[in-house]
Amino acid sequence: GGFIQFWNGLTCTFSSRLETHTADVLFLAVSDDERCVFASGMDHKVVCLRRLSATLACEEDNGSKGVWSLAHAYRAHQLDVRALAIVHLSKSSAPEHNNVGAWNPNRSHRDGSANLAHREILVSGGLDTKLCTYHVRNFTEHRPKRIWPFPYNSVVSISAAKRMLLAQHRDKLELWQLPTKSSSSSNSSDQLNDDDAQEGNHRLLCELNLNKEGGSALVCSAVSPCGSFLAASDVMDLRLFRLSSGPSPTAGPRVEKIRMTQEATQSAQLVCFTKNRLITATRNGLINIMTIVQPNNDAVSKKKNKQ
Repeated sequence: GGFIQFWNGLTCTFSSRLETHTADVLFLAVSDDERCVFASGMDHKVVCLRRLSATLACEEDNGSKGVWSLAHAYRAHQLDVRALAIVHLSKSSAPEHNNVGAWNPNRSHRDGSANLAHREILVSGGLDTKLCTYHVRNFTEHRPKRIWPFPYNSVVSISAAKRMLLAQHRDKLELWQLPTKSSSSSNSSDQLNDDDAQEGNHRLLCELNLNKEGGSALVCSAVSPCGSFLAASDVMDLRLFRLSSGPSPTAGPRVEKIRMTQEATQSAQLVCFTKNRLITATRNGLINIMTIVQPNNDAVSKKKNKQ
């Protein structure tokens, strides 16, 4: 089985041992106030140990080692859990804790430890390639949240009016022309059959490379239903483009970047179009509704609605 041992740091003597896992323990993490110890192992478990002794002040006076007990355990992973980390949330990343100041690494953990613990998040990672987050302060009350390795948002967007498909890659966008329905096809619906797809009408219209020097990967993208606009965002900013007809029917569309106000370029987690509006969901919990002004290269107006 997997055991966790506690030692007295002042006398360098063995204090206690707890059997927390049915297999080897692989990783340990300690909360800032040193009242919680987290352990992960080969048995897929993440456990929380809590100290039940007197105050920390007494420990500093007499070297009391305290009493540790198993508080709770979760099996949020399907394979070995090989990494644990404590993340400290700031005001911007934790709007529900606005009454708490930003975390200061130079401040003693004895000062305001309750507030620090309230903003501490435990993150676990394992061989199943997903991440799980846990509340440090309320470990037993809140179940872990899973962050899957595959994208939450679709990397494909379609313009039905112009039969175009926008494919999102790490640092570029590809705009494809979808095949049109064959006139000889007996299928009366708007759906394509295998014969239509094999006629070779699909082709790459344009490729938009958005990679900046040292830039980050794209987070989301979308093409408008009318096929006249497309938007893309990474973790840094949001960009909006206008699509217009090229010099010839066989040429790809002309792509022009639309100027936006600094406030409107805030990075987004999700984007979508509705007629002449672009709607984005931002990282700080705001829903931005932007009206696209029709004259070329004009900025967009913006409204904000909090979730």
